[in-house]
Amino acid sequence: MSSTPQYPKAPGFNISRVIRIVSIVVPLALAGNIIYVLVATDSLAAQGIGNCNFVYLALAAALVFVPWIAHSLRILIWGHAFGKNLTFGESFRTAVATDLGAAIAPSTIGGSYAKLGILASFGFSPGEATLVTLLGTFEDGAFFIVALPIAFLITGAWNDPGIRQVAANIASYWPIFAGAAAAVIIGYILFLRIGGKKPSRMANGAVKQSSGIFHKLAARFKLYGGQFTGAWDFVRRNHKVTFLLCSLLAGIGWTCRYSVITLLILGLGYTADPILFFLMQWVVFTLMTLFPTPGAVGGAEVSFALIFRGIVPTGVIPLLTTAWRFLTFYLIMVAGAGIIVLFGVGRSPSPIMPVDQGIDEELETI
Repeated sequence: MSSTPQYPKAPGFNISRVIRIVSIVVPLALAGNIIYVLVATDSLAAQGIGNCNFVYLALAAALVFVPWIAHSLRILIWGHAFGKNLTFGESFRTAVATDLGAAIAPSTIGGSYAKLGILASFGFSPGEATLVTLLGTFEDGAFFIVALPIAFLITGAWNDPGIRQVAANIASYWPIFAGAAAAVIIGYILFLRIGGKKPSRMANGAVKQSSGIFHKLAARFKLYGGQFTGAWDFVRRNHKVTFLLCSLLAGIGWTCRYSVITLLILGLGYTADPILFFLMQWVVFTLMTLFPTPGAVGGAEVSFALIFRGIVPTGVIPLLTTAWRFLTFYLIMVAGAGIIVLFGVGRSPSPIMPVDQGIDEELETI
């Protein structure tokens, strides 16, 4: 009698839910992109596909996986800094699961919640796990604080025709981005209102019971704050060089991710300015955070098409948009789902429950 494989799991990361959402979102989004290409691609651009330089396309496909390796090394380094006996395989699966978590959550949230749960399964305290997750954001920020001004200087900043075209494209379509930002704000307000209903109903039960709940929650937050503060002091005093090293690794990951578009354009036979396209990719990824759809589906394609309009031939934009989105999102989502199904994540042997169910049970027990 065969038994069902028991994959390593982590609190807050529901493998079956992630796979289910990816299996729905990816085919539908890919179908939309294919229809977009068939309807909008210029016939001359379509005829030129056979003349593509597939060496550049293969390099682009390889580069999309480098950020996983860079992220894995960052997790591994911080794991050893905090005395956790992580292996590269564990840190690699954590990086993959973080991207998968981002695929099923709005871009403003990303995969941070999944990463927190997985780090907890490796023995990180809640405060340590949160700090390591935040350090990842700080490392990204440190890289861009240095890289963006340099890129602007190299390209001649606003004197560059490409940058001016990007600014004009954003200004021309500001209602789209303003509407996306408004949707994010409204969604956040609704989330707060809906999320606050259940605790409010519980609080109406009995004053004594509510008082006990708040005292326990306050105690937990105090413990959590102490763990976070202690971990922050530990990093500040002993691991400045570690932070710089991880910031460098973050830069390698982002540079490879942002270089995919340059290789795609070269592969299609057009000229490309790597530094200019680096800046434009930063603009695209920044605008993607305004769209509340999982993985910025739809919003990413719109942002890309609007930003690169006038920079590359109009007839090739649908094909380029689809190829870029396939490599930077759909391909790594499918590959990541396969890795997680085969190897799992975390070290916790206990089954995983949906996040909302876990919150409900936690509230009922305190």
